[in-house]
Amino acid sequence: MSLSPISDPQPYHRFSDRQHPEHYRQTEIQALQQAIRAKENRLVLGLPGVGLSNLLRFLATRTDWGGRSVTFAYLHCGSLGSCLDRTEFFNEITRQLAAQGLGQTPPSDRPGYDCLRSLLTSIERGLFDRIVIVVNKADDLLRQADPSFFLQLKALTDLNKGVCYIFAAGLEMQYLAGPDNPLFAGREQIVGPFNAQDFAGAVAEEAQRLEVTFDADAQHHLAGLTGGHPGLLRAVSSAVVFEGLDLGQTEVDIERRLLARGEVQHRCRKVWRCLDSKQQTALHALIAGKSMSIEPEMLIWLQTVGLVQEKEGRYHLFSSLFQQFIGTLKSKHEAALPPIEIKKIVTKHCKGQQVVVAGTVYKDKQKVHVSALELRLIACLQQEQRVYTKDEIAAYLYCEDEEIDNVETAIFNLVSQVRRRLGDKRYIKNRHGQGYEFQG
Repeated sequence: MSLSPISDPQPYHRFSDRQHPEHYRQTEIQALQQAIRAKENRLVLGLPGVGLSNLLRFLATRTDWGGRSVTFAYLHCGSLGSCLDRTEFFNEITRQLAAQGLGQTPPSDRPGYDCLRSLLTSIERGLFDRIVIVVNKADDLLRQADPSFFLQLKALTDLNKGVCYIFAAGLEMQYLAGPDNPLFAGREQIVGPFNAQDFAGAVAEEAQRLEVTFDADAQHHLAGLTGGHPGLLRAVSSAVVFEGLDLGQTEVDIERRLLARGEVQHRCRKVWRCLDSKQQTALHALIAGKSMSIEPEMLIWLQTVGLVQEKEGRYHLFSSLFQQFIGTLKSKHEAALPPIEIKKIVTKHCKGQQVVVAGTVYKDKQKVHVSALELRLIACLQQEQRVYTKDEIAAYLYCEDEEIDNVETAIFNLVSQVRRRLGDKRYIKNRHGQGYEFQG
């Protein structure tokens, strides 16, 4: 992707990659167009490799707006490091909008938010004109954002009623779409695997890229192996050609050979690692034929994000290859951790909660020596199978009003110590922007 030069006043920023067919992601594109017409913000979420970047690139080059004037500022945080600098973030948006002839270029002594605010207030636009700020690969930016950042963005929509935002990120950022967020206010859009029409077009593109032909049988096998996941399709089609694989061989054999390819395994692992422990457990239950044990809300979520499909009243994973990958993890014990237990527990009441102050930690029946504070962290995270915020952890650890210079740093260091004590960093998972979750 490349942005047009700042001096080139094009109506849209140009992209060096291919143009997509008109039907590409039609449902998703239409939903985003409707949101833009209604001047509503969206947090667009999807599994790793599901093609959010292509979706947003195509959106930013569409011209079918029914007579409306729609102008885009497009930021790709994966390649634009300044996305993480709030001043440069606002400066880049200002530069792009000014380059397209919008408003009056603000004075150079007003950088950042004030600069963009000045430009937007100088724009005289009609009732149906839209200014769309698209932020792709926004995960790191959103992790570091505080409430004031979202309030600043929301304030700009009050200054110019035509402004709206589309942020794209991984599923881990779903918590940011909550109703309390002033920018998104619960408005999210989930992007799943390709539908049948888009998948057929993607297979044709892969065939052209690899200079081969995939007949009807090959396309059928590719659909079953990848489940229409764009990233998996690209990795698998390359593996099939470069390894000279026969898609007609037995399913287990072809999956085993594909998973021996680093790129294929990498794609599967990225999808798996974006899920929390409850979601991973639900997929294990589904593979084991125990879908009835999965909570209905979880099953609906898994279907919504495209991990699970229903056919003839039965639920199954979207991809036979991904299912085989999960089975491989299980056989290698990568998905399972030896249980951690606390015995001989002593608690006391402290500021409205029962806090563990003494006990013995066991890892799979082997005693683990921990300090009193390390014990308390384990006990805190083991109360429920959920993510605990840093404030909740601090309230549990330091309920007696101990003086701590930097609580966040203290918790970070304590988590690292406990991981070393338990011998596996997987026991405590860092949920970026949320807190910590115990996995054992």
